[in-house]
Amino acid sequence: IIVGREVCDDFNIFPGDGCSPLMQIENGWKCSNFSNGTSFCNSICGDGFVVGKEGCYDRNQLPFDGCSANCLTEFGWRCDGPSCSPIPGDGIVVGTEECDDGNIADLDGCN
Repeated sequence: IIVGREVCDDFNIFPGDGCSPLMQIENGWKCSNFSNGTSFCNSICGDGFVVGKEGCYDRNQLPFDGCSANCLTEFGWRCDGPSCSPIPGDGIVVGTEECDDGNIADLDGCN
């Protein structure tokens, strides 16, 4: 139950789930308080923090750039926060890749 200086209360079941052990909203989260005094927290996609189930954030400036509109890493990409790059040798042609045959051998025309 939310009391005193608490702004959320999610039973603190998991660390980093939006509501801190001190019952404060953590960066990158938005919490809703229910009438029974408990809270439910969701990550805020595109706010500059990668939290919860998010894999990236880039404010979705371009489609198919590695980070989807709901802050999930797209197939064929590797993301680290706001920057995503194609995964070489995975067999998926994305981004600036001209080819990707699934291997790293330079002798077959695709390096």
